[in-house]
Order: sequence, then C-alpha cells, then structure tokens
Amino acid sequence: MRPVLIFDYDGTINETMKIYMPGVRKAVDWLIEDCGIKVERPADEKIASWLGMNMDDMWADFLPGLDNELKMKAAHMVGKVMLEKTIAHEAAWYDGMEETLDGLKARGYDMAVLSNCGILYAQTQWEVFSMDRWFDAFFQCESFDNAPKEEIMKTIALDYEKAAEHTPVKSSGGPAGHDRDFILIGDRDSDLYAAKGAAAPFIGCAYGYAAPGELDEADVSAGTPADILKAVAVLDR
Repeated sequence: MRPVLIFDYDGTINETMKIYMPGVRKAVDWLIEDCGIKVERPADEKIASWLGMNMDDMWADFLPGLDNELKMKAAHMVGKVMLEKTIAHEAAWYDGMEETLDGLKARGYDMAVLSNCGILYAQTQWEVFSMDRWFDAFFQCESFDNAPKEEIMKTIALDYEKAAEHTPVKSSGGPAGHDRDFILIGDRDSDLYAAKGAAAPFIGCAYGYAAPGELDEADVSAGTPADILKAVAVLDR
C-alpha cells in the first residue's frame, strides 16, 4: 500500500498571503487606532513569517503580553477577513497545485491535510475548493485541543482511519487502513518537526513562506508545486 501524503495547507497548497495579509493589517490598525496599542505596523515579510504558526505563537511573536481579550478579538478579526475573502473567491491556490494533486491521485495516493487552523477555516476551504476531490480529511489543531502539529501527527500515525474520524472535515468515504506509512509535505519547520515525530520523510516546499535555512533538513526539496510529483516519486521507491 502506498504511503499517505500529508500536506500542510497555508503556504504549501494555498497562497495564503492573499487573504492573510489584509486580515492582519485590519487587526493591527484596530489595535493601534482604536485600542491605543503602541506598536509598529509589521512589514510584509514579518506577516509572512507568521503563516504556519498557531495563534498563540503568532501573537507572542508580534505583541508578547497583549491582553488576552484583545488578542482574541484581533485574532477573530483576522479570521473573519480570511473567511470573507475565501467565500468571495479571493483566495487562490498556487499555480499547478490542482494538476499536481490530480497526478498524485491518479497514481493511487491517499492524501490528507494537516494545518494549524480552526474548524471553520478548514470547512470553508474544503467547500470552496471542493477538496474532497483529492483529500480524505482536513486535520486541524482545533479538533485536537490546539496541540502542535508534531503531536497531532503522532496521533495520525498511530491510526490514520481513527484520527480522521476525530475531525469534522473529511470526505464521505473517509480513509482506509490502520497501519500506514506517511510522507509529509510542507513549507515550515513545524511541518518538518511533525515528520520527524512520526519518523516520516519530509518534502520541503521552498516556494512557500519558510525563512532561509528553515527547510535545510528536508529529505527532498520542491521548488514548485509540480516538483512535488517528482519528490514523492523519489521518496516512494
């Protein structure tokens, strides 16, 4: 049986800055102008560095010590903008990603997504992009008590089928099989650590939002979505 391909979503499949940056900008403007928070507006590169982080880590990096109520309101504002723009079809996947997924599906691979996001975001992406054409499930941190990807991946690796039952975002057929091997595919070191935690090989997506050197320990690198096809072939021999 072929290994299951576990994809990160934001920065690997979805070119997320198109919807994330406007949300962050709106939240930061609100914190500065309405709440009197004294902070510099972040540069685009700084905003991109937060993609792949969970909410707590992102705000700890940007505004450590921010009042929890303000943090939750700001995070909700970011999420609301991202959802609105996705529903308005302003979100976009990387060029060539659908063709890559078609190719992997044709080769008989089962696939799933593992993301540091919430249930509503996952459901919206799943529906707008008709992701059940390719994926068994969209694993997200909210269904796993906001655990880090490394811990969630350990749960998935123990029993892929049972883990998929734990998330509300999945295809009607669902995944098959308990004892499966995995290949992880992502653009941040959190994806790399998740792969290491499951003793799985890792494809580092250099076209995403990683900092220089962040993916140096990847088993294979993909410079474009199309390169993922070749990378999977290298690892699954």
